[in-house]
Amino acid sequence: MRNSLTCPKCQGRKFYEVGECTVPAHDSINREEPLTVAAAYLPTGQRGLFGAQEHGRFVGQLQSFTCATCGYTEFYVGQLDALAYMAQQQVSTVRFIDASAGSTGAFR
Repeated sequence: MRNSLTCPKCQGRKFYEVGECTVPAHDSINREEPLTVAAAYLPTGQRGLFGAQEHGRFVGQLQSFTCATCGYTEFYVGQLDALAYMAQQQVSTVRFIDASAGSTGAFR
């Protein structure tokens, strides 16, 4: 829908785009938190002050594209590099699957 600029449900051509989806923070009325598909606090591979391993917050924040006619919505992740790093670090909620031709997978 985002690329074709046509809604697959109603063929509408007017949309709302949200660059970074957020939700109200549960502990504050003045703050919002990113709406994410996954998040993790992982080592960055960098050393900080006194040589300690630095950690950082990695998130796959959602972006949305909504049809203004029928409300059909598609979500996209803006930080694919963060998801790739989480999969590489074997975060339990993120797994990379390669289903392209020639990849090894289940035999059918």
